[in-house]
Amino acid sequence: MTVPSSVFQLISQYRNKLLIMTCAVTAVALVVSLLLPNEYLSQASILPANSKMMDKQRLFSDNIQELYSAYGNAEDLDRLYATMRSNEVLNVVADSFKLIQHYQLTNTNNGRIKSYKKFRKNLELEKTEYGEIRIRVWDKDSVLSAQLANAIVARTRDVSDKMFTAFYEQSISRMQREIIAKSGMMASVNDSVQKNELSREMAIIRNRMTEYKVAQLNPPPSVFILEKAEPSPIADKPRVLLNVMVSFILGAFCSMLWLAISYARNWS
Repeated sequence: MTVPSSVFQLISQYRNKLLIMTCAVTAVALVVSLLLPNEYLSQASILPANSKMMDKQRLFSDNIQELYSAYGNAEDLDRLYATMRSNEVLNVVADSFKLIQHYQLTNTNNGRIKSYKKFRKNLELEKTEYGEIRIRVWDKDSVLSAQLANAIVARTRDVSDKMFTAFYEQSISRMQREIIAKSGMMASVNDSVQKNELSREMAIIRNRMTEYKVAQLNPPPSVFILEKAEPSPIADKPRVLLNVMVSFILGAFCSMLWLAISYARNWS
C-alpha cells in the first residue's frame, strides 16, 4: 500500500469525524461571535503644528511666518504623540465621561484604574507615514466612541496650549524679578552713569516683557484637525465572517493534524 493511497483511505475512513471536528470549531466561533456585543469604531485624524511658530517673533516680524511651514516635522509629531498618550490626556478624558460607570466598574476594587486600562485597550493611537496621528476608539455606544475620539483631540490641544502658556508665564515672571532687582540696585547707587545704564537695561527688559505678554495672549495653533470623528452606523466588531472563516481554517487544520497523527501511528 503506497503512502498516498493510505492517506486517501484515512481521509475516506475518517471523513465524517473530520467534518464534525471542523464544523464544531466553526459553529462555536459563530455562536461566540454572535453573542459578543457590537462595538463601533470612530476615528479622528490630526497634524502637529510647527513648534517654531511658538516663537514670539512671528508676531513682530513680517517674514517669520513665510520662513516656516505651519505644519510640524517628525519631532513635533513625536512630541504631540507623547502628549496625547499621557495620563494628563487619557485619564482626564476617561474621568470626564465617567467611564468607570459606563464600564460598570463602580463597585469593583480599583475601579477607576481598571476603567483607565479598559479605555486604553479600546483605543488606538497611530503615527502614520504621512506625519499624522490617527485616533481610533471602539465602544458599544457609537455616539460615545466619536465623542471620546474628539475629546482626546481637544484635551491634547488644551494640554499643549497650557505648556505654551506656562513657558511664557515663567519667562514673564523671571523678567519681573529682574526689573525688581535692578530697581533695588538703582536706588542704592548714586552714580548717574550706572543709573542710566540700569535704566536702559530695565527698558529693554520691559520691552521684551511686553512682547512676551502679547505672544502669550496670541498662542499659535498646536494641532490641525484633518478629520473629526463621527458616529458610525455600522459595527466594526465582532467581525463575524472573518471569525468564522479563520475558525473554519483552524478547525480544518486541527482535523488534518489529528489525521496525520493517526496516519503516523497506523503506518508505524
